[in-house]
Amino acid sequence: MEFQEFMLAMAHGVQRELPGDVEVRPQAIRKNNGVVLQGLLFHKEGQKSAPTIYLEPYYQAYLKGEDFFELANQILSCYQTYAWEEVPRAEHFLHYETAKETVVYKLVNYRQNAELLKEIPHLPYLDLALVFYSLFVHAPLGPATILIRNTHLDMWGVSHSRLYQDAKENTPRLLRPQISSLWEALDGPEAEGEQSVHQEGRPPFYVLTNQEHVNGAASLLYPDMLERCAALCRGEFFVLPSSVHEVLLLPYSRRIETGKLKAIVREVNQKQVSLQETLSDLVYFYSREGKKLLAL
Repeated sequence: MEFQEFMLAMAHGVQRELPGDVEVRPQAIRKNNGVVLQGLLFHKEGQKSAPTIYLEPYYQAYLKGEDFFELANQILSCYQTYAWEEVPRAEHFLHYETAKETVVYKLVNYRQNAELLKEIPHLPYLDLALVFYSLFVHAPLGPATILIRNTHLDMWGVSHSRLYQDAKENTPRLLRPQISSLWEALDGPEAEGEQSVHQEGRPPFYVLTNQEHVNGAASLLYPDMLERCAALCRGEFFVLPSSVHEVLLLPYSRRIETGKLKAIVREVNQKQVSLQETLSDLVYFYSREGKKLLAL
């Protein structure tokens, strides 16, 4: 059974087991870097929010031999467990005075998201874009998010600058930064502070993310963060965009060839990072004189 046939059959099978006031229909959701995920949208009459359950993992399980009807029961169980929570609540999101405390930002690739950026407020940054979303930390399945669109700003009557100012205040508070040694992260427990770790034969890489390890590359834009990184690296440094979730910091050295760094980033993006989580193929350099990042 091909995926489209699987999706239609699953929608029909799940629909038969639900009451008449719940409509199940296939839904395509555009994600980061142009990735489109297919799922089932569950719309209950009278509710303003509608959960979507993505089908790719279930289809892969089906291809590996799992029973179709057992998978349908798993989807039903997932929906019935969390459908009535309505988290985040639509009423909370209708008015900016209640929604503003949840507004945060993240970094995405500008070119890869060109079509999406036409529909959402954003700020260009190097080859990237700063985009905004609402973060609901205490959702039943873990943190839930809603991407903020131009239509939301129209509904709220809020300017781009107001949105940015609130996100600038909220993001470091809700998604606290975390810096650790790459080698400690790989070899053992993550570093608690920002102490320099130099191990013989290993370049002193550091990982910058946030404590949730989600959309942590945006930590670069926190107030005074570049200066903190410069102090840790004892001067100028390179930034390698590992993914949308984290970046690597490498203290500057004359012996480092930027061409090799770019090659490393491209190879990691191609072989180890999913398209949806890729941030950039470029390498950045923190200039002590200009006190800002430059794209190399």
